[in-house]
Amino acid sequence: MRLAQAAAVVLTTAGLAQGQDLAAFRPMPRPILFPVAGAPDPGPDHLLLPHPILFPVAAVPDSGPLPRPMPRPEFSPVVPEVPTVHPQPRPSSAAAAPVVRPNPPPAQPVAPAVTPPLPSTTTSPVAPPVTKPVTPPVSPPLTKTVTPPVTPPVTKAAQKPAKTSMQGAVCQRPEIKGKALAPIQSRVKGCNVPDAVQVAQVAGVALTPPATIDCEEATALSDWVTRGLEPAFNGQIVALDVVDSYACRPRNNVPGNPVSVHGLGQAIDIAGFVTKSGRTYTVAQDYNAQIRAAQKAGCGVFHTILGPGSDGYHENHIHLDVAHHGGGNYCH
Repeated sequence: MRLAQAAAVVLTTAGLAQGQDLAAFRPMPRPILFPVAGAPDPGPDHLLLPHPILFPVAAVPDSGPLPRPMPRPEFSPVVPEVPTVHPQPRPSSAAAAPVVRPNPPPAQPVAPAVTPPLPSTTTSPVAPPVTKPVTPPVSPPLTKTVTPPVTPPVTKAAQKPAKTSMQGAVCQRPEIKGKALAPIQSRVKGCNVPDAVQVAQVAGVALTPPATIDCEEATALSDWVTRGLEPAFNGQIVALDVVDSYACRPRNNVPGNPVSVHGLGQAIDIAGFVTKSGRTYTVAQDYNAQIRAAQKAGCGVFHTILGPGSDGYHENHIHLDVAHHGGGNYCH
């Protein structure tokens, strides 16, 4: 039906173009169809079809096959042309430094995951599994490893010096070394020493020769060496040159004078000081600032101190005594 309509349009256009009369192209009246015996019934739909338009065959020129639409051109997307950039060659250099790649960091050891023990399903899951694993591993290892190593070494180290330091000590002083003597008794009044000791060393300083004195004089001598003599000589004194200690004689060895305090064992005369280097400072020849400083530091430790310039009898030694003369301290 559509092809017939298209042909009619084409023929009409062709007729108009040739100047033919349009009356010849008027549609024919619809023919009346009568039923023919033996023909199938076309049904009521044939009445709905339009009446065919008939054209004279002679008036339609032969124009060949009907025109067909052109095929749709295939679509090809237009891709913009990208210029190709070629990298410039790097100039070769023999002195080019090689590329140093950093070493990968060492793999850190991963601590294995510790899986806590699962509570037992047959027993109570709350109380027994929690209290038993936690309590035993914490308290017992700490008390066993900390307590024993600390206390025994400290007590033993503290006891050893106390035992060894009292060996050879006299007058209940560990720094006074010597030996105890029998009480000295004499017919001369003023020449008795009830607690006589022979002292060979005080505060690490040797007495040459050992001095026979009492404990009061020995204690004062040890204190003076520690507080006065050693600071004055910067700890360099190792020995004292003793020229007199206990002696039952008159004062200053002058006949008719009262008995000297040496007869009581409470005085000592020192003529020289020996250092670690082996040098000896004598009072007669080396009465310098160090000796005078040590002599002055003994005032108060001893009650009487006499030396060069005091009375003419102590120009070559220093006299140190703890006797009580009733007039206080006398330090020259």
